Amino acid sequence: MVQNLNKYNVAKHFRKSIETYDSAAIIQQELAMQLVAAITNNSRGEFVRGLEIGCGTGCLTIPLIENVRIQELFINDLVFECEAKVREKVNHKQDVKIQSLFGDIEEIEIPNNLDIIVSSSTLQWLNNQNLFMNSIVNHLNADGIIALSFFTKGTLAELSNVIQVGLDYLTEAEVTSALSANIDIVFSRTTTHTSLHPNLLSLLHNLKDTGVGGVGEYRWTKGNLIMAEKQYIEKFGDAGGLPVTYDNIVVIGKRKK
Repeated sequence: MVQNLNKYNVAKHFRKSIETYDSAAIIQQELAMQLVAAITNNSRGEFVRGLEIGCGTGCLTIPLIENVRIQELFINDLVFECEAKVREKVNHKQDVKIQSLFGDIEEIEIPNNLDIIVSSSTLQWLNNQNLFMNSIVNHLNADGIIALSFFTKGTLAELSNVIQVGLDYLTEAEVTSALSANIDIVFSRTTTHTSLHPNLLSLLHNLKDTGVGGVGEYRWTKGNLIMAEKQYIEKFGDAGGLPVTYDNIVVIGKRKK
């Protein structure tokens, strides 16, 4: 699936959330831990060279290097300012060499001879997810693995239904199909998380604090906020508040022989 995101706007929103991300990104942190558990249960757990795509503030980086042995880890993110945050958190880990590889992962040169490529809560932000998943395997060693966790079709469906703006999320079938061309999938699991917010403003603040913005050109005003909340309540609201759905897939695969 191809979408046409303005990467400048995407980076701008994530840059603004650097100081709030850790406290607001509860679901993203849970998904990162699920990915690490899947890696430890479905791989040898020791690697020489690795690449993390979309490191952000270290939501995956920290549990990864604390539970998986990686001698050299390239960290990548669209937002260059994330490097300082991550390096500050991994400063105590003397047994891993952190290498910076910042910039748009769809545009920059990716290292070869990697033993593991990991990414959590990131690939949905790529313009061409299918092409990327087909090509990234070329940077793995013969016995290398790829470990991904990202949001899929159904994520933020309620909000997208109301305002008609959202990412083009892949379905589970589209993910496995894109990977299967060059990867033998050894583990795959989908999960659905639902959180509740007391009102639409609370939901929007949470999205802002986790950097979820830069999609489309929707502009909030007091008037359309009131109207959107009314529609949200009518379509999806219940006694607990406004539900927000997050669908996710975790996939572990080995490069085909």
